[in-house]
Amino acid sequence: MGWWSCDIMGGDTPYDAHGWVWDRILELLGKEGETYSSYVLDSDENVSCFDNNRDELREAFTPENVKILFEEILAMPDSYDRSTIYAEVLALMIVESGAGFPDDLRQKFIEVIAQDSWAKEDEERARFVLDLCMRIAASKKGEVVELPKKGLFEKMLISSSSDAYRDLQEELSLTEEDCKNPQFALGKLTNGK
Repeated sequence: MGWWSCDIMGGDTPYDAHGWVWDRILELLGKEGETYSSYVLDSDENVSCFDNNRDELREAFTPENVKILFEEILAMPDSYDRSTIYAEVLALMIVESGAGFPDDLRQKFIEVIAQDSWAKEDEERARFVLDLCMRIAASKKGEVVELPKKGLFEKMLISSSSDAYRDLQEELSLTEEDCKNPQFALGKLTNGK
């Protein structure tokens, strides 16, 4: 089916990544064969990775498990941005669970995610990638943050006029001008890497 939206979960590959992360988490917890909640594909409301499993994921995303998953993702063949997309989905799940990022991996996640080739070519995609990177940079353990996304065929742009978005920009030292050019802001967050 491909991609129906520029958001992080707007295509088939992110859903594959979502399933892979869950399968690996269940393996790491010794719960192979158990099932997990999946995204709602077509909805009029924002949907979460795991409304019914947030507490379980928060506990499962230990620094050790996040490091294992991230290293496995980086070792994947990177055809069609696969490792970048899988890293984006893992990061989204961490942010939405409230697990927080291990300090030694936070910047590495941002650097990998900022390499999203579609975001380098498309401003709408770049805004979603920038939003995710900003939320990674600002995430705190115990703080649950749901990123904008819709179900299949329903696009949703990030509102750069919201108070929460402006507060996040300020916290990360990004000016409104920086965020008008998402590719530039991504470069600023990654120190030009």
